[in-house]
Amino acid sequence: MGFLSIEVSGTPEEMGSAYGSQAKEQIMKAAAFYKKFITEKSGRSWDDISKLIDSDIIPSLSSNYSEYFEEMKAISASSGVPLQEVVAINVRSELSFGLFKIENKDNTSDGCTSMTCVSDKYAMSGQNWDWIDDAYEFTIILKLNPINKPSCVMVAEAGMIGKIGMNEYGVGCLINALRVSGYNYQALPVNIAARKILESATAKEAVKYVVSKGLACSVNYMVCDKDYSCAIEATAYDTVVIERNSMGHVYHTNHTIKDHDSRGYEPFFVPDSAPRLSQIEQAAQKAPDSSFQSLDKFFEFFSDTSNSPLSVCKFSIPESPAHTLCTVTMDHNAKIVRFRFGMPCDPSKGDFEFKY
Repeated sequence: MGFLSIEVSGTPEEMGSAYGSQAKEQIMKAAAFYKKFITEKSGRSWDDISKLIDSDIIPSLSSNYSEYFEEMKAISASSGVPLQEVVAINVRSELSFGLFKIENKDNTSDGCTSMTCVSDKYAMSGQNWDWIDDAYEFTIILKLNPINKPSCVMVAEAGMIGKIGMNEYGVGCLINALRVSGYNYQALPVNIAARKILESATAKEAVKYVVSKGLACSVNYMVCDKDYSCAIEATAYDTVVIERNSMGHVYHTNHTIKDHDSRGYEPFFVPDSAPRLSQIEQAAQKAPDSSFQSLDKFFEFFSDTSNSPLSVCKFSIPESPAHTLCTVTMDHNAKIVRFRFGMPCDPSKGDFEFKY
């Protein structure tokens, strides 16, 4: 399967219009998928979700993040996908995981393993993005060239305006899904936060901005450049920065590592999250420096199938049906980002590399 790669430039309206016209088919598929997914996870009808988008989400986007909302409107107009559905794609974490039903025992969720490693010898980061097969139909490579902002390249679900990638300054953004209840409509939406990170000149600048705004729902970001990295572990109620360990590393999967405000409820819903965290941490701590000095060697951490199916290279199991769809690795000194689609041990679905 070939993955669509598009490049758009200009004002928010110009970029959105080009995005929507070039990825129309994929955006339609993403919208259909997330309408069903969000209603199942939240326990609300699409009519109720649409009313919520109109009454709370669109006014917040329009007031607080107008340029991104203009981009979404242009995506909607050029793709023919209703605006509510384009917005839903961009707040899918908030609507599905922030509003999840407490009694919902379904473990279907993104299940990602991430690591950043920064020292005086190297600056690397990477993750496996684990999701379900349906997403292959609407996953794209998106390169953005906004006016008076850094260009960036990312892997995204079609219609999204921010996700996992790197910008021209070598600032990278990785994302781990968390499922802690709560949705703050006035705080920074998950995918807009990713876009803001990718528009920052440095990792520290990105972290300062995101922490100052707070997040609309639970999520973890790994932010990295050539000089600094950390994790931003957030719920709708608070945000905690996790700094590098003594080796200069940070690791994360799909459960909260730090204590958070008790108003958020977190079911331990991804049974392989703790094993994956332990596996990548142990592997990195035992590895020689050479494992962090080339993307080829660094990639091996994410193709690790030991302890399968509860491995970093994630396999689908009934209790946790997501599996690795894309591996993203970045060298922040060289400003190179690589995407491998499919399981990292299988190159058949395609590779994409970009260097700034």
